[in-house]
Amino acid sequence: MLLSVDRERPGIVHGSRPLVHHLFVTLMVKEIHCFVRVAARLSFSGAAADLGLSQPAVSQAVARLERATGVRLFERSARAVRLTAAGAALLPYAEQVLESAAAFTAEASRLARPVIHLAYPPLVGVLAARVARRMLSRTPPVEVELHAAGRSAAAAALDAGEVSAAILATPAPARFVTAARFHVTVDHLAVPRTHPLAARARPRTSHPGEPPIRPASPFASRTDGKEPAKPGAVPTAGSSGASRTDAPGERTGSPHPGAGAMESGLSRTEGVGQGDARTDGSRHPKAGAAQPARARVGMNRAGASKGGVWPGELAGLVVLTPGGRRWAGLPGHPRMVRDDDFGAALDLVAAGVGVLPIPHLLVRSVRRDDVVFVPLEGVDLRITYALAWAGERVTNELLALVQAMQEALWTR
Repeated sequence: MLLSVDRERPGIVHGSRPLVHHLFVTLMVKEIHCFVRVAARLSFSGAAADLGLSQPAVSQAVARLERATGVRLFERSARAVRLTAAGAALLPYAEQVLESAAAFTAEASRLARPVIHLAYPPLVGVLAARVARRMLSRTPPVEVELHAAGRSAAAAALDAGEVSAAILATPAPARFVTAARFHVTVDHLAVPRTHPLAARARPRTSHPGEPPIRPASPFASRTDGKEPAKPGAVPTAGSSGASRTDAPGERTGSPHPGAGAMESGLSRTEGVGQGDARTDGSRHPKAGAAQPARARVGMNRAGASKGGVWPGELAGLVVLTPGGRRWAGLPGHPRMVRDDDFGAALDLVAAGVGVLPIPHLLVRSVRRDDVVFVPLEGVDLRITYALAWAGERVTNELLALVQAMQEALWTR
């Protein structure tokens, strides 16, 4: 007898052969699976039906396991099948073996899949999560590990090869290739609850106007005589379609979304450089150039409004600027906040340090008792982001990520 069951401690198995033999026994997954199914059904024919095997195949598998262990697992008669005491003691261990084997298979399958590491600013986490879901739904699936990071940390991770790509505020550093550009609407002002402007806050409702994340135009005409980039096009390092600049970033007035903008407001542009022409014939500003924010039609020229705050009312106030990029078209005294960290900037607002132009994405999600969000009237502000990566580290999975982000920007 190779193995015996400890009668005083049921389920404890002793053996006379080396440990290698016991390890071999635990690898008999098929035989153990048959044993567990027969124990559950107390029927060889029922277990065979469950497993999609013939009854003789199940009987032979159980017999092999009994020979390997030296333990009789079942009492068989013409009318019934029942577990022996040894079989009942070993059953919990057999179930654990099957669970471990399933976990091993699942983890091995996951590790065999390619993985993309994507850094993103928390402000656009909803988009990053949507891209990750799309990548998992592909055939074959590609896992995306998300890493929340500010602009400088994300750029450093790209340089070090710690992430495959990053969503960066544009213009991205010139050493990176960019695609899938989109705008985040900035249409509120965060003020301390005790500030006089807090009285102009409105009840929280769904945003009636432009979506909080919206497309930059994917078909902007080019000034170099070449065709504009088409949806799905992926810029490569050194190509004319790749957006490159060393400027620290942009915060500008933005065009209203075009016909392609979906209700969700997620969007993209490929290959639209900072000097390219707008679709209305005007010029995009050069990288880093400050732009005046456009006045909305029907704005209150008198300035003050019970429904919101107008730019002229910010004169003399400290205006916080996350990411070190001044808000174009807004008066006031700028104070830089590191790395697009709107959470830290809101702490400064609550402390009375200054006021903060803030994206509607955060207005919808942030709940604080010490800060009030007031509509910002008379300007169209935006923060522009793009997917960026190192041109020398392009893989098929990275190209799939670019495509998935483009799709996520234009569909719900």
